[in-house]
Amino acid sequence: KKQKGNGEEDDSKGNGGHAMLYLCRHGETYWNAEARIQGQTDTELNDKGIHQAKLLAQAMEKWPCTALISSDLKRAYNTAEILREGWVKAGREVPKLIPDKRLREIHAGDLQGKLTHSKEVEGLRKGLYRRWKCGEEDAKYPGGGESLLDLVTRAYKALDDAAIRAGNGGHAVVVCHGGLMRSVVTDILRKERRKMPMPPATNCCVCTFRYDLSTKKITIV
Repeated sequence: KKQKGNGEEDDSKGNGGHAMLYLCRHGETYWNAEARIQGQTDTELNDKGIHQAKLLAQAMEKWPCTALISSDLKRAYNTAEILREGWVKAGREVPKLIPDKRLREIHAGDLQGKLTHSKEVEGLRKGLYRRWKCGEEDAKYPGGGESLLDLVTRAYKALDDAAIRAGNGGHAVVVCHGGLMRSVVTDILRKERRKMPMPPATNCCVCTFRYDLSTKKITIV
């Protein structure tokens, strides 16, 4: 057995087998409703978003969960809190909610807070997405923002740890953001040389993945 960072013994759950990852997008925020780019701006759920999170808790009430992890941004963390509260009220044993800042949305630099349909934003985004598609994944949002590579790199590290926390045969519920979810799915499809239409990452949608604890390979289920 290994020693955990806190001195406790670790049974090394990540030495083999697989875990399931359920990536959930947060509920709607006021900026979602206004079609504003949020990025890492710490926006909050609106009434509709709270209701969506409660419905998600009901829909996932019977789903197994051995690890519950969330982005530390309010819109994701509060969604995860609502999930946990709903499950506890239903009489389930639910693991502690763990915040992880690596699950944050991409930092969109100067575009954060701007309307998505403005000509300025549309032009900058199209140019950036074109560069990413052509292999320039290290191209960053202007004004101190992140690149696609920055986002995917930290997302995979967070998912590695989530799967290990869930354990062999375990199930990790991970509450995060639409841009992160789409980027991970796109990257997996690219590596597998698969082509399929990208579904929209609507508020409180769920994407299911299988994580191989030996190889760290993630596949879409």
